[in-house]
Formats: sequence, C-alpha cells, structure tokens
Amino acid sequence: MTDLAEIPVFFERVAEWCETVAETVSPYVEWAKSNWLTIVLTGEIIGAVVAIKTCHYRRGFGWLLAALATIWIGGTE
Repeated sequence: MTDLAEIPVFFERVAEWCETVAETVSPYVEWAKSNWLTIVLTGEIIGAVVAIKTCHYRRGFGWLLAALATIWIGGTE
C-alpha cells in the first residue's frame, strides 16, 4: 500500500517532468507557429500527389483545392 506522504513527492516529480517537456518542446512550437503556412501547404501538396498517383483523382483535386484555399487565407492575413 502506498504511503500518503509519497503523493506530494510524486506530484512534484510530475510537475518537474512537465516543465522539462515544455522547455524542450517550446522552440519547436515557436518554429511551427512561424512556418505554419509552409507546413500546411507541403502536407496538402504531398496529399494531392499521393492521391493522384494512387488514381484517386477526386481526392487529389480536393487536396489541391485545399492548398489554394490555404494560400488564399494565408494571403489575407
């Protein structure tokens, strides 16, 4: 059975771990925030190419339309 005195120590360790993860991940989050348009467009174009290569033409054109919409939204900010 767990000693009740160990519970606060456990939560302190969890809080320290969460802080470490946040410090480690934050540069990547900032990079993704500043490059969101490039990331989204790359994904949409790759999706379109894969869909067209696998003969899913309707889905491929949908991906391309999504890319155009992303460009339009990104250009109006």
